[in-house]
Amino acid sequence: MPSFLSDEGIVLSAVDVGEEDRILTFLTREHGLWRAGATSAKNLKKGRTASLDLFVRSRLEVSVPRDSARLKRVRSAEALETFLGIRSDYARLCAASYVAELVTRCVQEDDPVEEIFHLVSLVFGMLEKGGGNYRTLLIFEGRFLKELGMAPDINTCRKCGGQLEKSVRIAPDQGGFFHEECFPGVGESVLSPGDINNLRYILEKPIEFLPRLGVKEERAKAVFGELRRFSLHHLGFSPKTARNLP
Repeated sequence: MPSFLSDEGIVLSAVDVGEEDRILTFLTREHGLWRAGATSAKNLKKGRTASLDLFVRSRLEVSVPRDSARLKRVRSAEALETFLGIRSDYARLCAASYVAELVTRCVQEDDPVEEIFHLVSLVFGMLEKGGGNYRTLLIFEGRFLKELGMAPDINTCRKCGGQLEKSVRIAPDQGGFFHEECFPGVGESVLSPGDINNLRYILEKPIEFLPRLGVKEERAKAVFGELRRFSLHHLGFSPKTARNLP
């Protein structure tokens, strides 16, 4: 007989199988990624199964088969947060899809990373409220790299060792930042001391403080672009959903 597990989970992706069923990928609070089948998932929208819609956070119960090659099965799901504002706006949907793809590629099945669960919950809440898509993506990218142990060094120049207190460029293959004069011509954008201070805030503050970050959307987009180059080098892949970001 299968065993049963309960946890909170956020739907990161859903693939229809046949007429009624879906295979769902959840990020859970205590168990990392879950991939689970849901029978008649599309019909459940009439009742409690909106809890299995994309990006919804739910209280889940799944059955775990003895054969590890078989999928878990969703037994029950109760919506806790629906994040409806994400699905009502194309740009927010693209941003949330980017977040979901990175998490799906980097978090392991049944390997809990609770801080990443909290981060994704917070980021989806920010996107729902319309707090600036690139501001939100910058927060996610920086903090996600930290939780994976891959964040760039934001304190000292990789060449001269001095404090990063003036304009810098990022060098993904060398793990951090260089003063502009120490490594000219590297990077698509020059980042200001204010940009670096924003990155410090993202990396050092408790997660619940991150929505307080004050940064204009134009600067957030530029810094996010540079940080994404760093992610591409260290994660080893480029998310397909990045092409849809406006």
